[in-house]
Amino acid sequence: MQVGSSPRGGPVRFAIAAVFRAATALLVHPAAATLAAQESPPAAVPDSAPPRFGWVLDMSVDFGGEAVAELLFANGDRQPLTTGDGFSFSGGLEWYPRTLPRLALRSLVGWKLSTSAAENAEIWFTRVPVELAALYALDRHWRVGAGAVFHLRPTLDLDGVAPNQSFDPATGLLLELAWRPLALTYTRMDYRRSDGATFGANAVAFSYSFVLHRQ
Repeated sequence: MQVGSSPRGGPVRFAIAAVFRAATALLVHPAAATLAAQESPPAAVPDSAPPRFGWVLDMSVDFGGEAVAELLFANGDRQPLTTGDGFSFSGGLEWYPRTLPRLALRSLVGWKLSTSAAENAEIWFTRVPVELAALYALDRHWRVGAGAVFHLRPTLDLDGVAPNQSFDPATGLLLELAWRPLALTYTRMDYRRSDGATFGANAVAFSYSFVLHRQ
């Protein structure tokens, strides 16, 4: 009877080969994945730069100035009509330089008006304010600003109670301190009436601004 014999070291050799194949798979596959990750293009990074333009709506209530006329009512009450008092509604643009992210340049044009408590007369003091200002953000909430403001066609319509009054276009200085959409502004300005009389039109205003950003 012939007895066959296994090759010397056969089981051991098979075990070593299996271990070698497993180690090769563990080493090659991560390396291939790493290489693929290195060769794949990076994900696109969205542009986080702020928009270059923003639409602005501004509303304010103004106090100050000198009286150019005074109304006397039947009950003895008096109401002065001043150059600084009134409500303002404006709209315009803000421009944000990408290289100066804290800076904004603003231009507004609007309508400023004040009226009287008279029931038998429609008395209006109107003007068209135009504002050009530079604003600087101190942080995410506070900003300061300065610029020029122009009042076009200041007109006091007294509705026949007295002669109407007209004033020359006026130029003034604007200073602003703002927290979020709320701002406190100071305007330094003089009005010159058509007869040559001059009146101070300095005013303090509390305003609310709404900015809608656009690229």
